[in-house]
Amino acid sequence: MHPLEGKKVLVTRSKEQAKDFVTQLERVGAIPIVTPLLTFQLQLSEANQDILHRLQNFTWILFTSSNGVQFFFESLKHYDLLDQIPNAIQFGVVGHKTKQVLHSHGFKADFVPHTFNGETFIHAFLESYGKNERVLVVRGNQSLHTIPSMLQKFHVSFESIEVYQTIPNIEYKEDIVDYIKSGDIDAYSFTSPSTVETFDMLTNHIPNIVSLIKADKLCVCIGTTTADKAMEKGFKNICTPKHRFTMEGMVDALVQYYKEERKW
Repeated sequence: MHPLEGKKVLVTRSKEQAKDFVTQLERVGAIPIVTPLLTFQLQLSEANQDILHRLQNFTWILFTSSNGVQFFFESLKHYDLLDQIPNAIQFGVVGHKTKQVLHSHGFKADFVPHTFNGETFIHAFLESYGKNERVLVVRGNQSLHTIPSMLQKFHVSFESIEVYQTIPNIEYKEDIVDYIKSGDIDAYSFTSPSTVETFDMLTNHIPNIVSLIKADKLCVCIGTTTADKAMEKGFKNICTPKHRFTMEGMVDALVQYYKEERKW
């Protein structure tokens, strides 16, 4: 018998990004229910164009998500600047998935922290490279401000560029409400604070049912920052990966949770 045999897990990532997660869940016997809560679109502006024309001014580019990587290169392509990336510039990424996306565009990650949240990312970066760097932080419009705040706190020269917008996926509102009302979902999965907030926004017209879900059902989060947001929004039963803040880590956390549950 598989460790998650028959467990229905709500997957809130986009279908494309959730493919590996879905495969891993199915491998351990779970039934993934894919309801993408967010969509993403390229954000263009004169300010962005100006920054992208000045990449030679930076020594590092830091990516806080795989979406950031994807839309950064889409922005460069839009402005016909793909061949203007300085050879000497270095890249920092939040984790191995973001590293893979960067590699798919032909560049290697020079810095990958062992664990990720905004504070540990910057502490590890500064321990390795010091404060005398010129950093470009690539973000989305709903990205947390932790990394820019930490860079400012430690007096590191930096600029931020927002290359994509995060938009609630209204298309799946009825689906997610139906799943909630059915009571069939065993675990709710979230991979960013934005997915938690969008879940609340799409279900704010059924507060009593959602309150029961948050009190009773399992919530698995990709990392501590997302878990903090889930806790803030009222989820009581939260688990996170112990070491790897990845979707593989989320599957491991689910397996461990249900193993422990069966001991009782």
